[in-house]
Amino acid sequence: MSAPTPMGLEFRFEKFFLGPTRGHGTFFDRFGRERRHFTVEMLGRWDGAVFVLEEEFLFDDGKRHRREWRIVPLEDGRYEATAADVVGIARGRIVGAVARWRYRLKLPVGTRVWTLDFRDWLMLKTPRLVLNVAEARKWSIRVGQMAVLFERPTDQP
Repeated sequence: MSAPTPMGLEFRFEKFFLGPTRGHGTFFDRFGRERRHFTVEMLGRWDGAVFVLEEEFLFDDGKRHRREWRIVPLEDGRYEATAADVVGIARGRIVGAVARWRYRLKLPVGTRVWTLDFRDWLMLKTPRLVLNVAEARKWSIRVGQMAVLFERPTDQP
């Protein structure tokens, strides 16, 4: 169980992402230039003891990408997750209102597929908003950053 923050917010990943969530984001290259904008529609649900998070990305160039995370909550605010384009196991931990994730992801870059190391920080800003800032590295060199604002619909508990 994570500790409450001074603002009283406590991030519970599987609670925030249960049901539909929508996000808007931007990917920045290593020089800080905006490269791609996207929206993401997400749907979280339980499958036994596994939390399933389906993501459908729509990029500003019209391309789409789908990912399904299978997330297992562990003790002490820790998580493990898998997805088809994740190499090995993604590992996460929540303390208060902040979640940190580390994982390796296979992403198409031009005509090639790169395996990038990701470090994500998800910060619960309000009960309905989470800010996700991620850094992508290849061979320990930062190749880009991503910022996404996730919002739960107002009619969801």
